[in-house]
Amino acid sequence: GGGRLQGPVSALGARAVLLAQRFGAAAIPSADVRWWAARGAFGPDPDPVQVAMTDELAEATPMTTLAHLLPVLARFDLADRLVEVDLPALVVVGTHDHLTPPSHARRLAEGLPRAELVELPRAGHMPMLERPRELARLLEDLAATVAGSGG
Repeated sequence: GGGRLQGPVSALGARAVLLAQRFGAAAIPSADVRWWAARGAFGPDPDPVQVAMTDELAEATPMTTLAHLLPVLARFDLADRLVEVDLPALVVVGTHDHLTPPSHARRLAEGLPRAELVELPRAGHMPMLERPRELARLLEDLAATVAGSGG
């Protein structure tokens, strides 16, 4: 309430949400701006092919979908229920993630009773593209932990 954005978005994301709320689909950026937004999802050394693919995915998303999604995402807040998640959890964040920054990931990990936090140096918001092998290893380790602990 009161205009406070509670969801897992950064200040940059908050501005996008406010634009989407005010102007709807007209707030979605032009192709040039959209490419820079895709580039901003990565750390400092992105693969240009991955940036182009991310831009293409964004372009394929209907503008009205984004205009409706962003305000909902901004309001989504289950922080007070994190203590109920009694499962091993892995919170992974890139140190250069500007969309859901490391400070948000740290708060999430602190709120989950059985969480491990991993910050990937020089990665952005796209560790699945930027660091696929490392992320896969982390997920395999989590799966082994869950299987070994019975849940």
